[in-house]
Amino acid sequence: AVTNIGNEAFDSCTGLTSIIIPENVKTIGYEAFNGCTGITSVTIPSGVTTIGHDAFNNWTASQTIKVPFAEVSTPASGWDSNWKGSSSNATIEYQAA
Repeated sequence: AVTNIGNEAFDSCTGLTSIIIPENVKTIGYEAFNGCTGITSVTIPSGVTTIGHDAFNNWTASQTIKVPFAEVSTPASGWDSNWKGSSSNATIEYQAA
């Protein structure tokens, strides 16, 4: 089973329109989905403990990233402080109260 999405795995893959990150994934590498502007939404499973920098960089406001924590809380300590990316305008949807 896949437990790791590597660094730059889908970097600039604009033809990618849909992704489902399996529950058993623990790590999303840096720039893994950088520039994947065709994706409308992605849900990050609660089991993801590490996300590299700029994993979702260069996303637009019409794209949604669903995260497994509440807005007032913080992600797992293994999530890079710039996991979303400095050039990302993606909408963050919080999945926990």
